[in-house]
Amino acid sequence: STAVQKVMETVDRKFYVADDFVSQDTSTDAYMDMPLGIGQKQTISAPHMHAHVLEEMLPAIQRNALAAAATNDDDDDAQQQQQTATDTSAVKVLDVGCGSGYLTACLGRWFHAKEGEPSILPFPGKVFGMDIHPELVQFTKENIETDDADLLKSHTITLQHGNGWLGWPEEAPF
Repeated sequence: STAVQKVMETVDRKFYVADDFVSQDTSTDAYMDMPLGIGQKQTISAPHMHAHVLEEMLPAIQRNALAAAATNDDDDDAQQQQQTATDTSAVKVLDVGCGSGYLTACLGRWFHAKEGEPSILPFPGKVFGMDIHPELVQFTKENIETDDADLLKSHTITLQHGNGWLGWPEEAPF
């Protein structure tokens, strides 16, 4: 889809792989269509897998946005519908196993465009990224801060160390 292609072109994978895989030759390494190690015996998935996940998630995110908007139809203040994470019109996505942060950043970019660029999806959303490895939560944070820091500053993305099996009760439902 156009939304998946645009977001994957916008979020540069080279900022989300371990330094071992970034070289001057950008035709290899960070852009190879293969998983790459990121530490803690974990990997960043191959780009085709991220594309597949995003394609699978898109219809559900769109359905949730329509449902959230319908619940808020009685609200006369349209501006209020476009605000914070506690706003019931904002779609909420839980990314369990945020790893390097690439998928988390792609999900965030769907809801919050880079300055000067048009929005990819036409509704508000928040992404909650968590990982069981605190080192990977820190890796995600550092990676996002490198080229997509506005996603953290705007609270489009929130990160937490935790066990995905337990979810994120304070922000549920997703």
